[in-house]
Amino acid sequence: MSFLNILFLAGAVGIAGPILAHLLARPRFKRIPFTMMQFLEAGEMESQRRRRFRNILILLLRCAIILCIVLGFAGPVFEEKVAATEDQTTVLVGIDDSLSLAYENRFEEQRADLLQRITALPADARVTLVGLASGQRLQESDIPGATAFLRQLEPVPATAHLGDFLSTVPPAPHGGAQVYFASDFTPQLLDQISDHGAPITVADYEALFPPELAPPTNARIISVRTTATSADYLQLAVVVDYQGEESIQLDVEARTDTAAPVSASLSMHPGRKGSVTLRLPIDPTQGKSIPVTVSVRNEDGLAADNHYFLGVGFPESNERYVLIVCTNRREAFLAQTALEALGKELPHLRFTIQVMPYGNLNASSLQVADTVLVTSAGPALETVSDALETFVREGGQLITFLGREQDEPTLKALFKRGLLPAMPLSLSEKAISLTVNTASTPTSGASGALRALQNYDLGGYVFDAWYTCEMGPDSEAHWFLESGDALLYRTDLGAGESILLNISADDSLSGLSKSPAILPLYSFLMGAEGTLLLADFDADEPVRYNLSFLSAAENSPVSITTPQGGRRDGRIEGGDLRAPALGELGLALSTTFDSPIYLGLNVPEGETDLTPATEEQIQNAMARLFRKQASEAEADDDSTTERTHFSAWALTAALGLLLLETFVANRMVR
Repeated sequence: MSFLNILFLAGAVGIAGPILAHLLARPRFKRIPFTMMQFLEAGEMESQRRRRFRNILILLLRCAIILCIVLGFAGPVFEEKVAATEDQTTVLVGIDDSLSLAYENRFEEQRADLLQRITALPADARVTLVGLASGQRLQESDIPGATAFLRQLEPVPATAHLGDFLSTVPPAPHGGAQVYFASDFTPQLLDQISDHGAPITVADYEALFPPELAPPTNARIISVRTTATSADYLQLAVVVDYQGEESIQLDVEARTDTAAPVSASLSMHPGRKGSVTLRLPIDPTQGKSIPVTVSVRNEDGLAADNHYFLGVGFPESNERYVLIVCTNRREAFLAQTALEALGKELPHLRFTIQVMPYGNLNASSLQVADTVLVTSAGPALETVSDALETFVREGGQLITFLGREQDEPTLKALFKRGLLPAMPLSLSEKAISLTVNTASTPTSGASGALRALQNYDLGGYVFDAWYTCEMGPDSEAHWFLESGDALLYRTDLGAGESILLNISADDSLSGLSKSPAILPLYSFLMGAEGTLLLADFDADEPVRYNLSFLSAAENSPVSITTPQGGRRDGRIEGGDLRAPALGELGLALSTTFDSPIYLGLNVPEGETDLTPATEEQIQNAMARLFRKQASEAEADDDSTTERTHFSAWALTAALGLLLLETFVANRMVR
């Protein structure tokens, strides 16, 4: 016999308590001679004997109660060696059915190996099979059912997940389950295994992986993004990864439903990524969303990742009337040029631009404007400050550039009214750089354009002059200089906003107005998203797509047709189309709206990285997942140990004795 918590046996000293209480409670008699007692002596002696018997019985019960409680907490276990019996064979099979196994015939080879092993099992074996990527599961089947299930499995466009498989591993009494784990152990799966906790105890385990083959030859499209657009074309940046032994030329093609495909050649080297730019013609009348397919036309061992699908949504047209207020047209030239270029790059933006000298600015000219862009603050602004404040509070946008010559009284008057988010104090004329690319304060005007500006390496960009500014109490600051001053300040005023730029419109304070970053900057200033709305998702991830370019009622249902013709249900939530993972590759379509919406579904990122794992990596990975229950010496023993736990019995006995003690104490006293 052994104990689970042997230290609790020390509680047995508690038996001394009832014994001491019994000894101290014994009555003390004093003999006193008394007449006429001979008739009572027998009855008195009999009463004393009953009392003594009752007290001893109660003492024994109380000691037994304490002993049972102590044993209950100590956890007595009785072990007995018995002859081993033939247990039913339990087998657990995890098969990686992700797309990486679709390379050449790897999945077929692994399936054939598993079928051979399963059919060789004892006739009464129970087999559990789990598809690591598909999540398909067959629980404790007989051998014919297991082989039928295995034959219908096919690779799916999803990432292998260990959790679904490991949750099926049963506890391991009397040997547990025999585990077969069939996979190609891609880098992505090895990363999952490295994060696994303690290994699970099983009877035995074995890793089944493809035999060592020649290095795979596979080209896969990693991403496709739009870099420019116009009314009649999309410019696409395509990133391709290549695994192979020799350098090759890849033929990359992009196409839509209505325009002729375009292609380009891309030189690729083993283990390297490459990119190519394609200018794809589009039909502006096709709709608010168009389907795009990009393909590598070269054949290799895995065709599924040679294609990339995306839907491209076009935002609603945005017409803005921009009033450029300046001292002379030279000041306005760069701003006007940047706005015109932005309108060409983003066809959904339409600008009406008017250049106006300060002397002509009045309240009536502000009534037709959406944005007032001031190239430098001149005295004439103060004369229309009341009209400017009304303009901004009613939803207008005021953008002010700083020049080398500013009218300080005008700036102070505008800052006091809240029309400027910061007050320029002094001009410093020495070279200085931006320290970071990102904003240090949250922005309520954050947009894709603001994020797009961060794609440009503004860190280290040198300015030859700048203003030290005092920020307003409710202002935001973005892109800080080494001095601590910001490149851009912003504040809300009523329904509108005011922006102050620590650069000049004519580029006299910096060269930023002539840099590639100027278009994203103006895109942010104009409130544009700056990029098209791309709908491309991993096939195994939930769909969440912004439908700001459509009129979609909140919480309204959406019907989606999958690439293989199935039907899925989605819903509009917070302006987004949301739906569960669609689980297929290709272009999904929703015709719920006036204009069709296309959704691209692609191979999960990293899933078809075919970098082969070494045998040592595989064995180490399996050792992190599983451990064998018994040593070889224990496995050779013809007997097994049966353990019987008596904790519950001891505590139950303590409860019964407690009730008996109460009965005895009350019954026998009568």
